[in-house]
Amino acid sequence: MSDIVTSGVLHDWQTTLLWQELQNKHTSEAESVRTSLKQYLPDIQRILAQGGTSPLDFTLHDSNHSYRVAQLIAQVIPTDVLPFLSSYELALLLLSAYLHDIGMTPERKKVVQHHRYLLTGSKEEMSKEEVGFFQKWLDESANGIIPPITKKGEITPEDLRLADELTT
Repeated sequence: MSDIVTSGVLHDWQTTLLWQELQNKHTSEAESVRTSLKQYLPDIQRILAQGGTSPLDFTLHDSNHSYRVAQLIAQVIPTDVLPFLSSYELALLLLSAYLHDIGMTPERKKVVQHHRYLLTGSKEEMSKEEVGFFQKWLDESANGIIPPITKKGEITPEDLRLADELTT
């Protein structure tokens, strides 16, 4: 696993083992699949890299998470099986690695609004519907916490930790 630990450098989808295996395919379907992936994966990777969510660990992943997932998929598949996967199967695995968390990049504004609501109880920045949905989730998943979570009007480090955790 140490060979997939990444530094601050964004690893491109074209350096994954799955893409390299697809490059080894010499069929008309493989060329078509590669052309499709070249059309879509750059945009997918860019969207994932630009997910400016706060707190920064909102999705519990960094910008190389999808790359690592793709590498792990290739490592989980026995080495004597990987070459026999079809071009479509390789493409589906690569797309699955890069798209599995695409919805986990909410707008920064929404995350900040929920975080502030937890700390202050102010409903000014959120719609009544958003507050209602959030409170329902707090009731079901966070022991019915009711904002504001601060006591005595003073925000403590524990309040910040809890707000970060609940927002995540």
